[in-house]
Amino acid sequence: MATENGEPLVDTVTAAAHRLGISRATLYREIKAGKLRAVKAARRTLITRADQEAWVASLTELKTAAGA
Repeated sequence: MATENGEPLVDTVTAAAHRLGISRATLYREIKAGKLRAVKAARRTLITRADQEAWVASLTELKTAAGA
């Protein structure tokens, strides 16, 4: 299923990891830790685009030195 603009509503683990710029192992760790929600469709593990965006929004901001 896709949105009106043709974007998929969900990604496979591999596609979500690629889209988020993390490894599959990191993605699975985030799921296991309860930080990233995943759903099952038959044997496939899927991550909704909305859950990916929520995960990114929940990340801690990097603190840098002033003027750097």
